[in-house]
Amino acid sequence: MPKLTGAHLFIRCLKLEGIEKVFTIVGDTILPLVDAAEDEGIQFIDARHEGAALHMADGYARITGRPAVGIFTGGPGFSNAISALPAIYTSE
Repeated sequence: MPKLTGAHLFIRCLKLEGIEKVFTIVGDTILPLVDAAEDEGIQFIDARHEGAALHMADGYARITGRPAVGIFTGGPGFSNAISALPAIYTSE
C-alpha cells in the first residue's frame, strides 16, 4: 500500500462522493493528486484549457447524471477556470 498522504485522503473523499473522473490541466501543484487518483482508480482527463475542462465536467455530469470535478493549479489556472462558471451556472 502506498504511503498515506493528504492527496490520498482528498482523492478518497472524492471517491466516496462517487467521483470517477476529474477534468483538469495537470500542473506541478496537483501532481500528488494525479498519483493518488491512479492508486484509487479515479481517471484524470487532461484538457487544453481550464475553462474547457470545466465545460467537459459539466457535459459529463449532464449526460451521465454522475458528479464531476474540475481541479486546477492556483493563479492563472484558477483564473482561466473561473471564466467558464457563468456559462455553466446559467445553462439549463
